[in-house]
Amino acid sequence: MQLVVARIGRAHGIKGEVTVEVRTDEPELRLGPG
Repeated sequence: MQLVVARIGRAHGIKGEVTVEVRTDEPELRLGPG
């Protein structure tokens, strides 16, 4: 079973930063520390 919580975009800029498109209804619970 796969659970999609976010989509990571392409790298851009000098440091290779990426964009993250959150695809969950409760991001603070899914992406919290721990």
